[in-house]
Amino acid sequence: MPVVAAGAAVAAAVGTASAAVAGTLIAGSILTTFAVNFGASMVLGLASQALSPKAKAPTATLREDRTLMIRQPVVARRLIVGRARVSGPLVFVHSSNGNEYLHLVIALASNRLRSIGTVYFDDVPETDARFVGLVRVNRHLGTADQAADADLTAESDGKWTAEHRLRGIAYLYVRLKWSDQAWPGGLPSISCDVEGADELTDPRTGATGYSRNAALAIRWYLRHPLGLGVGADEIDDSFFAAAANVSDEGVLRADGSAEPRYTVDGLIDTARPPQQILQELLTACGGRLVYAGGKWRLLAGAWQTPGRSLAEGDITGPIRIATRVSRREAFNGVKGVYVSPDNHWQPSDYPAVASDAAMAEMGGERVWRDHPLPYTISGSAAQRLAKIELLRARQPLTVAVPATLAAMRCQAGDVIRVSNTRMGWAAKPFEVVEWTLAARAGADGVPVIGVDLVLRETDASVFDWLADEEWTVDPAPNSSLPGLVPTAPLSVTVTPSATIQPDGTSVPALEVAWTVAADAFVGEWEVQWRPAGAAAWSSARASDRRHVIAPVDPGVNYQVRVRAVSSLGMRSAWAYASPADAAGDSEPPGPPTGLAAIGGIRCIALTWRLPADRDLDLIEVWESATPRLEDAAPIAKVRGTDFVRHGLGGLVTRYYWVRAIDRSGNAGDFNAAIGTAGTTAQLSHQDMVDRMIAESHLVPLLAEKIQGVETVAEVVAQATARIQAGYDRIRAEVGRREADVAEVTTRITQEVTDRQALAEQVTEVVAQYDASFARVTESLTALSAADGATATRIDGIVTSYDTSLAGIQETLTAHGDALTAQASRTDTIVAAYDRTLAAYEQRITASASGLEALTGQVETLTSTVGDNTSAIASEKEERVSAVGALAKSLDTVAVKVAGVTASLSEEITTRATKDDALSQRVTTLNTTVDGNSASIQAQAGTLNGLSAQYVVKVDVNGWVSGFGLASFPTTEGIVSEFVVKADRFIVGQPGKSADYPFVIGTVGGVARISMSSAFIQDASIVSAKIAHAAIKNAHIGFAEIEDAHIKNLTIKGRSIEDLAAGNMAWGSGSGGASCAITTTGKPVALICSVQQDAFNVFASVRVVQPPAGTSILTNAHAGLAGRSGTFFIVAIELRK
Repeated sequence: MPVVAAGAAVAAAVGTASAAVAGTLIAGSILTTFAVNFGASMVLGLASQALSPKAKAPTATLREDRTLMIRQPVVARRLIVGRARVSGPLVFVHSSNGNEYLHLVIALASNRLRSIGTVYFDDVPETDARFVGLVRVNRHLGTADQAADADLTAESDGKWTAEHRLRGIAYLYVRLKWSDQAWPGGLPSISCDVEGADELTDPRTGATGYSRNAALAIRWYLRHPLGLGVGADEIDDSFFAAAANVSDEGVLRADGSAEPRYTVDGLIDTARPPQQILQELLTACGGRLVYAGGKWRLLAGAWQTPGRSLAEGDITGPIRIATRVSRREAFNGVKGVYVSPDNHWQPSDYPAVASDAAMAEMGGERVWRDHPLPYTISGSAAQRLAKIELLRARQPLTVAVPATLAAMRCQAGDVIRVSNTRMGWAAKPFEVVEWTLAARAGADGVPVIGVDLVLRETDASVFDWLADEEWTVDPAPNSSLPGLVPTAPLSVTVTPSATIQPDGTSVPALEVAWTVAADAFVGEWEVQWRPAGAAAWSSARASDRRHVIAPVDPGVNYQVRVRAVSSLGMRSAWAYASPADAAGDSEPPGPPTGLAAIGGIRCIALTWRLPADRDLDLIEVWESATPRLEDAAPIAKVRGTDFVRHGLGGLVTRYYWVRAIDRSGNAGDFNAAIGTAGTTAQLSHQDMVDRMIAESHLVPLLAEKIQGVETVAEVVAQATARIQAGYDRIRAEVGRREADVAEVTTRITQEVTDRQALAEQVTEVVAQYDASFARVTESLTALSAADGATATRIDGIVTSYDTSLAGIQETLTAHGDALTAQASRTDTIVAAYDRTLAAYEQRITASASGLEALTGQVETLTSTVGDNTSAIASEKEERVSAVGALAKSLDTVAVKVAGVTASLSEEITTRATKDDALSQRVTTLNTTVDGNSASIQAQAGTLNGLSAQYVVKVDVNGWVSGFGLASFPTTEGIVSEFVVKADRFIVGQPGKSADYPFVIGTVGGVARISMSSAFIQDASIVSAKIAHAAIKNAHIGFAEIEDAHIKNLTIKGRSIEDLAAGNMAWGSGSGGASCAITTTGKPVALICSVQQDAFNVFASVRVVQPPAGTSILTNAHAGLAGRSGTFFIVAIELRK
């Protein structure tokens, strides 16, 4: 009988005796009837017919209802292996608490799961904000000993008891709370992510647990009672172990990551035929399932090294060859679907794999083969499996070979090598597809037993794969149709503000604004707010993306949230703003403008323009004696546009600023950074004197006595005594260390030539103790040459201790030749310690020639500590020649400390020739700090016995002032002048600091001269203001007098009798005002005003006649009784 070949019935392997010698290959289709009978399904429970749609009939390939929750009175059990997103049948439904809660039990699988992950409601994860407080999910993994769900038992009114354990069944218990916003479509479809069977046995280790390995998943299904249910003795674990190793191999992907070579991930519906399930499981590994020798063997999709060979001697008859498959079975491209996690675990197309060479062989027509992969969830793995399917089809050569019994060692699925000279095959690889025991007649007529083999060519390249071959998987896009639930606002911001009422009062508010995604179905938004910690929310609707919450409590922290509401009444999730503190009106008013300050008699009047703010309350007036705002202080709060500052002295300048205050107490900006100046009128000469003295820097200085010379002498004597004491201590120390002198060296050199004679002596004395040393060096040199003679002496003394150094060096040089004679001396003393240095240097030079004689001396003292330096330099020079004589001296003292310098220099020059003579002295003082420089220079000089001058200049950052006195000849004779360049000029008597009869200064930018007493015999005055005048004889041709105070006046021709306008009094106060006035019994004019607020001012004028003497007049006398506010009253006696 023929042996079962590729595609033969599995029933023959299970139910017939011949199966013991048969080889069965399951490779994509099973042609005969599968005879294994499966038990009936268990009824798990009943579900309401109205909850969900009827389940569809199962399909032959990918199931469309893996993630759908179904209702069915009787359903087949299901198995889950690897990763998957699944739902299941509703096995229990119950409502409670007046239909507020719905209790659901959803069966997932009839095997123990490793884990149940995220649960989805209509593909929205349970963690979404819209489900907060509405969903409770309990997960049960299907263990054999699991207990009934305690929550469901407690809340199901006894309908679910402790006996409802569902042992061995993984399930979800879900409790939903009613919400028309969360469940707009009614009962949602519930699904979840799971990691499947946690009971796969690995024959390589014997361990049992969770795995996605394709070989272990197929073995598990063969052994599972709901699968094929075969015994352990029917599994050839050596083959399954090898296939598991192939499945675990890492394969490099295009993105650089690696993935297992073959995995099985998905749900197995046991209602489907087992042969179909096995076919689909095998697609996940490109493998072959063989039943031979009473055992199941798995060959994973990988190249097998040929283990056996057929030579020409093993072939007993003619070979039949089929070089092509039928047109109906041929294809040159493979495409299909797989389950894509990136597309919500829905079937998705994987990139097609095609062969252009095969298409050319088929006449240029693309012929596709549909190759679904229901248990593959990787797009790259799907492409690898499709390529194996395509390249297997590219090996179409099939041969039937009669062979000897040596071929009995071959098994279905083996790869062998066949050699045949006639066919040109030299160890060509073939895959054994089918073999059959055959009886053939021998040469002597005796039957001979042999094996008939059906072989198909194969090649290692079928299983080759490079990462570069992978195409990027493009997941199927989601539908562009909008969902029922609108999108929540993208962001929400809250800004504290205030609403200004028509009467100027402000109401604290919160301005809420939000951004949204484009959605034509959203017509309004719901805004809610509450104080932090409060339970209840306040709510409002807004038709645009802005809402003002008012009133709110200032200083309280508020929570605000917003959600969209669609035209169908559906609401989005809440979008929350950051908590915000409510505040009152925080917007300050604008600044007043046009501030003007006009001086008067002992007062300054201010006027300004009000800002336009509706909540303006008052104007705050600030005053300072300087133009700097930081020196100012508030002096008044005014509701109006003017203010008069009283109580000031004469010729007093004050600076003013104004700012607005609103009714919430917010202060606006000042009108300007620099104050507006106002100056009162001068009433007396003393006003000018007081002002100039207050602004003067020199008046206090000139009042000080000069310190006596005796004090300076005393200081010098004390310093000399200290120096002598230090010198004595040094001498004592030197004496104590004399025994430490170590060495004295003397070197003498003599040299005589035809041109010169040289003599030299060098003496060196060195003392050293530990790390300290001292050195004295003396060098004497004498040189005589044909044209000159030179003598030099150099003495050097050096001491060192640690980082300290002290040295003295003396150099004497004399030189004479036929033209000149010259002698010089240089003395240097240096002391140094770390970064501290003190140095002294003296150079004396004398020279004489036939034309002139010159003597010079330069002395320099320098001290340095770190970056601080002080120096004293003195340079003297005298020169006499046949035409003149010159003597010059320059002394300089300078110090520098961290960028701050101070210096003093004095230069004295005398010069005489036969034509002129000059004597000059210049003294300069300078200080510099942070780029600011101040200098004083005094110059005194005479020239030729005809002119002399004395000039003092003060320069502060380029602002030069000073005075000069000079006499010089002109064509009209000797002229002298005294020039002063200063902002202020004050003349006072010595010893009398308060008596300054003559003052010149600037007030308010205008030059002014004031004299305490003056006699002017003849004067022409263009404009004059005379406070008190005694004019003996005057003729006024024309006069225009704007203001006049004339105590006693008699005008000939016309008489104004006993008229004085200066008797008046005034007062002010809040709630009322009064003033005291002394009268002669004449009528008194009363002027009174009251300002109630910024816009209401009342005034009254009355004439009263108090008795002679002092009277107290109030606002009531003026007719302004019974009002509140700030009152002002003025009383003027009418003398006529």
